[in-house]
Amino acid sequence: MPSANTLLRDLYKCGSYERGHAFLKEHASEITREFVSDLRSVSFTFITEAKPEPELATLFADLTVLAAILLGDNEEKGMAYYCKGSILSRLEKHAKALNSLHEAQAYLRLGTNTKQLANCLYDAALSYYKQDDHESARKLLEEVLTLQEDEKERAQTGAFLLTLAGEDRAAIEDMVCRLIPAAAQRSLRLDHVDAPETKRRICDGLLSSFATQEDQDLFRASWPAFLGEPDFHFFVVDSGNATRSWPPYAYGLLKTYHDNFNEWDLLGLEAVWFADSQTLLHLKVIDHLVTMARDLKIHSLCISDKGLRRAHTFKALLRRCGRRSTPSVIMQGARPGLYSAFTQKPGPAAFFSNCLRIQARPDNWDFEGRLTLELPLYRGEGRLWFNSKRAGWNYSDLEQLARHFFRYGFHTRAEGAFTGTLQAQILHQGYVDQPTVSLSATEDVCAYYATDKHRREEGGVVFEIDTAALLKRMRVYDSLATLRETHPWMAGGFYDALLKVMRALDAGRDDVLASGSFLQRCHMESRRRVESFGGGQTLGPPVAWDMLLTPRAQEKFQAAGVTIAELDVINEEFENFWNVALGGMATITSIDADTGTSEDQDISRAYFVAFDEVRLKLNEAWQLNQFSKHNHPGWDLSPFGYITKTIRDKEFFSSGDVPGDCILKATIVDKSSKLKQVIINER
Repeated sequence: MPSANTLLRDLYKCGSYERGHAFLKEHASEITREFVSDLRSVSFTFITEAKPEPELATLFADLTVLAAILLGDNEEKGMAYYCKGSILSRLEKHAKALNSLHEAQAYLRLGTNTKQLANCLYDAALSYYKQDDHESARKLLEEVLTLQEDEKERAQTGAFLLTLAGEDRAAIEDMVCRLIPAAAQRSLRLDHVDAPETKRRICDGLLSSFATQEDQDLFRASWPAFLGEPDFHFFVVDSGNATRSWPPYAYGLLKTYHDNFNEWDLLGLEAVWFADSQTLLHLKVIDHLVTMARDLKIHSLCISDKGLRRAHTFKALLRRCGRRSTPSVIMQGARPGLYSAFTQKPGPAAFFSNCLRIQARPDNWDFEGRLTLELPLYRGEGRLWFNSKRAGWNYSDLEQLARHFFRYGFHTRAEGAFTGTLQAQILHQGYVDQPTVSLSATEDVCAYYATDKHRREEGGVVFEIDTAALLKRMRVYDSLATLRETHPWMAGGFYDALLKVMRALDAGRDDVLASGSFLQRCHMESRRRVESFGGGQTLGPPVAWDMLLTPRAQEKFQAAGVTIAELDVINEEFENFWNVALGGMATITSIDADTGTSEDQDISRAYFVAFDEVRLKLNEAWQLNQFSKHNHPGWDLSPFGYITKTIRDKEFFSSGDVPGDCILKATIVDKSSKLKQVIINER
């Protein structure tokens, strides 16, 4: 086996990333931890030497990532991405640096090297700081302090937090508490209050903390309801081992509300009193309130800035929940004449409230794939030569190829039995080998793949499967039915508009880079809109397509007749996507246009959870297949890209090898998919 130095020397001779990529894949079995470590050092050398060479630094950083993926060591993958992020940060390319540093964090969290994880988080905080995103920087630094043990390092992190705090006294106090672990280790106990005397005492204490006379008067007038009705809940929080005395560390009032759209019960924090300004302890109290909501079998705890009345704690809570701004939550249950921290005009109708909703009840994810019914299925093939671990052939014409599959059938990409779960389906679509054979319900899709996107001169073969015979031997999973289980709205106008956009942007190309880039921009903009105001055009502005689209894309859309209305249809589905992914939508109501009858359907975030679980593997497959003509760069790395691919391909997955006697016939088509010959399988 050649030494690390020999491999490095030969890699350097490659002269380009694409040739270096091919070299590393060819020598994958020779890659060691020592080689990857040396490659990281070389990458840094190009940026730290007397005459820096930024292009070589980033090129070798990308090759370091690839080498770590080929090695298969998660810690080395994390350190490789950390190397790339650090180089980009030194080049002041902070947005790109953060992408790499986030990948590094994902891998480093899988291991036990907390020191390097802390360092990586700290450097990401620096990049956020350089972009004037102080909230994101503060969130990362707060986690860094939980990982650091060295006092010098903790002092450095504290100094950084102090810089971010500026003249914010509450932020400074919070930072001091974080630097003194004992202050954050105080144990607390929450008790649900039933005694009428204690309830009155809590009401009296809360009353004095209201800022306006109007709120004080309305709160006082609401006491009879607070004290006598079952929708209201009182609590006290104190040290876990303390003898109960007054005042305790915290006390407050909650009320039950309802989200009729999702059929969720909500527990809203109406008012709370704390004995000090220690944000860490306030967050502990909120954790206890989440547990209280779960014990009451309530779906979520809702907290508004008005109900908490601790601005710094509310900001810290937003950061902890990954929110940049306060979302809008639909609620119902306020009453005229009763105080509410969630609306200025209490009444029986539903209303939108700017508050944070924290889910209390755990989700039970359904990752099971949906099985197919008996319907015609097809598979396309056009390669006259092929060789892999599980299958191989070499023929001179398509008829010989067809008869090969009549005899040997179709083999799965990997050994084993296909589970059919969402994760397994997504991995297969992302070119991560799975023990399944991909089939389709449409001959056109199979012809498209068999003719290599209508580029193979000799054409290809479309095989028709005897589905009834196949189902007697194995399970076959329906990707579109699985998708519809969680995304019942994704059909009709959205699908038509998306195909029109793809035709406009990718015309004359052999890939989907242009439409992939468009999808990614829509993907991120729709998330921003949902997180900011819930999406839609009722609570916020319409999408600024003239700002979102490049001038070239606008020209292509205009030439193809793609309208703003069609783009709005696509954005609406992206926003629905993010409302589900972020937990803002759990049911959808379908109304029949002819009868007027409605049907409520439960929808799930299972798809997005499943995608997140396999995201790193998908990214690795994309890196490895970057120069493969079968890859679809541009949409392979976002969940919406996989949803779109599922809708386009109408794909089915067998749970094992497809036997040759389960093939009915083979149709040979020319380059443009026109019929040339039909061969019946004489089984």
